Amino acid sequence: MFHKKFLIFLLYHHERWDGKGYPYNRKGENIPFFARLVALADSLEAMTGIRPYRTSLTREEVYEEIKKGTGTQFDPRLTTSFLLWMENHVIPIEQNTETMMQTIPIIS
Repeated sequence: MFHKKFLIFLLYHHERWDGKGYPYNRKGENIPFFARLVALADSLEAMTGIRPYRTSLTREEVYEEIKKGTGTQFDPRLTTSFLLWMENHVIPIEQNTETMMQTIPIIS
């Protein structure tokens, strides 16, 4: 069973800093901190992950998209820190499923 706090992060991670998210249209500091952090991580994964309808965005495209969402979609202070983290860490972006499967260790 999931811990209650974990479920809250999942519940609110689609809320937006400007209040235009869902499911409750929470705004700003009314969104739990870790839900705001998960929103950034989830967006990063969505843009860099392989989807059947498009290829992964480049690191530069992802950076710019997250930057564009500062203060509207994302918490501005968290986004500043997140972008700094992106500047200083390598983010593996795979362009196809075959390459991605070769880089993921098998969990047994």
